[in-house]
Amino acid sequence: MRIAKIMPTRITLMTVDGDLTTLQSLVGGDVQWIPLGDDSAMYVNENGRYLRMPENPIATRLCLHYRAGLDPEDAIAGPAVVVGVSPHDGAEVDCPDTVVRTIRALGFTVNDG
Repeated sequence: MRIAKIMPTRITLMTVDGDLTTLQSLVGGDVQWIPLGDDSAMYVNENGRYLRMPENPIATRLCLHYRAGLDPEDAIAGPAVVVGVSPHDGAEVDCPDTVVRTIRALGFTVNDG
């Protein structure tokens, strides 16, 4: 599955297994799911702030752009992973090109892994 891994200073497109263990490894612990509209979602470390992971301004900006329920005074901490969401069954699928274009339109560079 193609994902966008968002670190505090870098975004990389990569292909990974979409299982829970892989997602946990990518975000460094337990995952929290944040919907980004109808066709995508972001996984973050559920305890990122408690673990004092660095703030992730890119992931925070993307959540605010999609009005994903993040308080404007709050911030995502630690790595984030963006995946697509199937409209048929809600399963994780490749990160949509529309999300990648949105990330670029927000002024961020997206690197191929």
